[in-house]
Amino acid sequence: MKNKMKKAGYIKTWRMLFLAATCLIPLAHTAYAEPERPHGNQMERIADALQLTDEQHQQLKQIHRSERNERMSLHDAMQDNHEALEKLNPSARSYEEKLVKLAREEARLVKRKVIQEGKVRARVYAILTPEQREKAAEMKKHHPRKHRWGGEREFHPR
Repeated sequence: MKNKMKKAGYIKTWRMLFLAATCLIPLAHTAYAEPERPHGNQMERIADALQLTDEQHQQLKQIHRSERNERMSLHDAMQDNHEALEKLNPSARSYEEKLVKLAREEARLVKRKVIQEGKVRARVYAILTPEQREKAAEMKKHHPRKHRWGGEREFHPR
């Protein structure tokens, strides 16, 4: 009888803990949610910092809109290439041959991406005034790019 009562007590305790956990999980998610950005996305923050006119702002949006498909296409191709690299079997006979082929493809994709980004940058700079270009260069000096994993890297002008 004591064992049954003890077991029932454990079950009640576990049920209460389970119910409490299921109630608290949504609250924990909201507690750790990323705060809203005060100025929207990055393009908006840069536009605000450079004090773009309405016309310049519209031109900037149009540039990014027109280049979006190419950017997404490159991103998808690079992601597919990375997945193919990860799937390679190092003990397979054709491993090195496939590795070289995928490395060449990666180099071709990176080249396309660098050229595409350079063209976008040139189009954006063409709509900026000399003062805004100067301000953009200054902003870039004070905000070095970061690695994907969070560490800072040296500043490399694009």
